[in-house]
Amino acid sequence: YTLVLLLALCIVACTGKEDNLDAICDTYFFEADLNGQPWEASKVTGSKDFRNGGQIKLIVETENSDVLKFRFHLPCNIKIGDNDLVFTPGFWDYGVLIFPKSGGVTVSQSGNLNVTVHDTLTRVLKGTFNLTAKSGDIVVNNGSFCMSY
Repeated sequence: YTLVLLLALCIVACTGKEDNLDAICDTYFFEADLNGQPWEASKVTGSKDFRNGGQIKLIVETENSDVLKFRFHLPCNIKIGDNDLVFTPGFWDYGVLIFPKSGGVTVSQSGNLNVTVHDTLTRVLKGTFNLTAKSGDIVVNNGSFCMSY
């Protein structure tokens, strides 16, 4: 009887992060408007670097835009609610790196990330955002995402 109970508890406790992602947002997604036009990601990935307090990286890419990639650098302890997206350089860079098709890299100069879900146990992050970069040449509105890292 004890063995059956332990097995049942393990099955309940050992659900994977994919199951929790399904419960929170059905699938990975990232959508936004870039300079007033829909920007669609063809690749969405997330990871966590555990060194020195840690950092979450959310990376979204496409091949069909003037901006090829956004890379969000966020603190592991990012809180539910409003968070600033102004790029802050340092040992851990926080903010958003933006990779234009023309080459180089630019950073978020202003913006907001409203985190609606941050499950640190299953590593699921969901929220909405907006940002501006390159002195207003890059404006992102109506951003939303749900990802596992």
